[in-house]
Amino acid sequence: MPIRGSQIAAAGLTLHWLLPVPYASATTIHVSETLGSSPGSAPIAVRYERTLGQPVATFVTRIVYDNTKFSGIVAVPMNGASCSVNQASGFVRVQGPVGLTDIPSAVYCNLTVTIAAHVAANSIVWLTPTLSGPNFSDGGCFDAASMPVNCVTSAGNVVINNFPILFFDDFEAF
Repeated sequence: MPIRGSQIAAAGLTLHWLLPVPYASATTIHVSETLGSSPGSAPIAVRYERTLGQPVATFVTRIVYDNTKFSGIVAVPMNGASCSVNQASGFVRVQGPVGLTDIPSAVYCNLTVTIAAHVAANSIVWLTPTLSGPNFSDGGCFDAASMPVNCVTSAGNVVINNFPILFFDDFEAF
């Protein structure tokens, strides 16, 4: 089981933690959870977690969010993936790398969300990955022959607080 750790400085305090992150027994597209302040920004990672014995050549997902709560999102593709933001419709499209027969577990898109000034403190803004929906039929996980492979999604969120937060020394160990 992976262990994720972070160190956060907030309101003059430094907090450290290690959390076990359970992944489902199926291949999982996971959106991270983080803290943020309003107004401000927060980092989010979109991670693909491979299940042994189930080769996946690529995946496609939409990460849906409330576009009234985020005034903007910057998406940076990682590890050969592509990711693009549709702010007007409130989603980020992430596609894993193409041309491989079995992609590794990794972060495939880093997002920086800008939290709108009107978002209340002590609220939560969800980012929900989907594999299908209105005007979205190409989502899912696929093998090298472009056949669907079982996969699941895991939503993430930004917890809004009322004091500035600084993120540093994020790490992940297996």
